[in-house]
Amino acid sequence: MAARIMSSVLRFGVLVVALSVSPVSPLLLVLIPLGVMLVALRPNDISALLTGLLMLVLAFASGVASPGSDWFAQRAWALLLAGGFVVATLTMRHATLLGRSLWAVLIGGVAVAAAGAIRPEVLAGLDGWMAERVQLASVLLLEWTSSVDSQPDVAASMARAITTWAEVQTQVYPAFLALGSLPALALGWYLLGRLTGRPEEPKPIRAFRFNDHLVWLFAAGLAVYALPLGEAAARIGLNATVFMVALYVVRGVAIGVWILGAAGVSSLTWALLAIAAVLLYPVALGATFAVGVGDTWLNVRGRLERFAISSAGD
Repeated sequence: MAARIMSSVLRFGVLVVALSVSPVSPLLLVLIPLGVMLVALRPNDISALLTGLLMLVLAFASGVASPGSDWFAQRAWALLLAGGFVVATLTMRHATLLGRSLWAVLIGGVAVAAAGAIRPEVLAGLDGWMAERVQLASVLLLEWTSSVDSQPDVAASMARAITTWAEVQTQVYPAFLALGSLPALALGWYLLGRLTGRPEEPKPIRAFRFNDHLVWLFAAGLAVYALPLGEAAARIGLNATVFMVALYVVRGVAIGVWILGAAGVSSLTWALLAIAAVLLYPVALGATFAVGVGDTWLNVRGRLERFAISSAGD
């Protein structure tokens, strides 16, 4: 029972964190793909078709009176993501939900890169749009911190942290966008099932895993970032590395939840471990990342399952 509750809490936490770091509105990131799924994947269901069309109309009608780069950028990515997911779903019916979502992110990313290659001002416009959003958020945060804390040292420390975070986010927002897109598609797929009478319960976080060959994306990203290949290549490598590090951290967490659930630890132990992870988050992040990467070769859950079966047989 405790393991089930903690798994649900962690799954919800991953969803909230991933959507909150995405530069695209979480509502649009869920609403537009869901609308496209209803229209493209349930074309013979009149109710689903009308619901999907209504969702798309609402998503595109909001802010249409004064559309700017922000309006176009957010909806363009959500549409590319939705289209990629539909293509992946129709062509790879036996692929996992995460696998199809990763393909959708890849298709959307390739489309943006192709548009940038044809018209370089597209990518420059995206960078400018993100810089404006980050700058606005930084100003609001700085004003808030100065109003709630009158101690100069604390205020200066928080200001430095906010400035650093703004600089980082400006560089790695593509990775954050990709990370936010994955749970958005998962939520959209779940809602699709609920709306069309074919509910598919989401898998528990302890079952989270992805193709082991993605370790080469992590290795390639790290190499491209480290080698002197130019600023553009370094940024691509940095974003690929950040994206994969986040996935491996979640995979490491999933393995930890699986092990603790199999061990049947008490609710108190879960609570103490959660508090320790928050207080010692650098250690916790490093440990879960190492476990996640190591699972590529060790297959920890599979080995432990086979060991448990063999022990029960003896």
